[in-house]
Amino acid sequence: MDDLRRVLYQDGQLALSHQAGKNVLDELMEEDACRECGVGQKGTHSTERTGYRNGYEAGTVFLGGQQTRVLRPRVVGVEGGERPIESYLEARDPEFLNQAALTACVLGVSQRHHAQVLQDAAPLGSDPIAGGGLSRSAVGRRFIAAASQKVKELLSRNLGERYLVVWLDGIGEGRYFAVAAVGLTDKGEKKVLGLRQGSTEDATLCREFLEYLRERGLSTERGLLFVVDGGKGIARAIREVFGQEVAVQRCRCHKKRNILDKLTLSEAECDAVERDLEKAWKSSSDTLGRARLELLARGLEARGQDRVAASLREGMRETITCTRLGIPVGLNASLTNTNIIESTFSQHESTAHRVKRWQNGEQLVRWAGVALWRAEQAFGTVGDAELLRQLCEALERHAAAPAAAKGAQAQEGQLRRSGRLSAQPRAESTRPSSKVA
Repeated sequence: MDDLRRVLYQDGQLALSHQAGKNVLDELMEEDACRECGVGQKGTHSTERTGYRNGYEAGTVFLGGQQTRVLRPRVVGVEGGERPIESYLEARDPEFLNQAALTACVLGVSQRHHAQVLQDAAPLGSDPIAGGGLSRSAVGRRFIAAASQKVKELLSRNLGERYLVVWLDGIGEGRYFAVAAVGLTDKGEKKVLGLRQGSTEDATLCREFLEYLRERGLSTERGLLFVVDGGKGIARAIREVFGQEVAVQRCRCHKKRNILDKLTLSEAECDAVERDLEKAWKSSSDTLGRARLELLARGLEARGQDRVAASLREGMRETITCTRLGIPVGLNASLTNTNIIESTFSQHESTAHRVKRWQNGEQLVRWAGVALWRAEQAFGTVGDAELLRQLCEALERHAAAPAAAKGAQAQEGQLRRSGRLSAQPRAESTRPSSKVA
């Protein structure tokens, strides 16, 4: 009895909200008809009228994600021809069905079963049109239209606000690949910055993507930290596009995974290597961290793990960038790995798992873009005001260092050209002369 009472209560609430929506639409259509026929109430006359009532006609609107029958008022113009009822036309906007199809698809409802789900969820007393715009192909077209619009809005936003960190990573499906970026503002908010499709995660694709972000307003004048997974193409593209005023932090999780996967030691020895790696990354200074990593690499070489030692030395300095910049330890959990953007891609996996055939790159961008948009709705914040202030200062110091060095070199060159600064004398060679006295 309790289950029956709960079902009746829930169905009653849904039916009530559905009927309330229809009632509101009926009132809006009546108001539009009265406005066309004059300011007065129905049955009164007005010299300002633009039309006359002409009864009612059956029509359909989109309500609750499906087509529903309604009676709409008809108005004939003073000079002939039927006058439009604005509220009725708005209720027939296919965007309502497009959004319903988008929501259902990202929640895992297959396009084949979309109509059945809506029919089973239809409220009591509703009068939906069976199959009205809910075929598999129609749902697919509506999803494409809604998803394309969402992605277009997401990827055309201005990036002029202050960004402190950008996480970069790639995602692939079948023969297609895309690179995406998530940024952290100076208020601690995470936002999706962009998505670009290409063939592979190479330097050309990454460079084009970074230039695209810069054109949309992404600034590095006050410093910017890029967190990448370790691909050489990404790191090289960042330097080519933004120069030395930006900092690059390699993902420690990827680096540790690569090192441990190459080890051919016992489980206890692998655990010891992992502990030494973590200890080096937690060092209080850049110098100490690099010394510990180099000591670990030499120890691996002594045990015949040359490939592992080479992997550790590759990009070693970039794994301790946050330590070198003096970034607060409280932000290390977020800024020393790409977990933030990878967790965003997990939305794509749960959203697009039903797609069995990837036909082109646009399809990947559409599904990945929708997943990024969906993940952004649930983004939390990173750090507090004090930690973010310290991060800002650290990045500004790093950005100012190359500029100061260039300024000093330019000033020295100017002094040399003016003759106020003599060239430093060359040190005399201590090499013995080959001439025989």
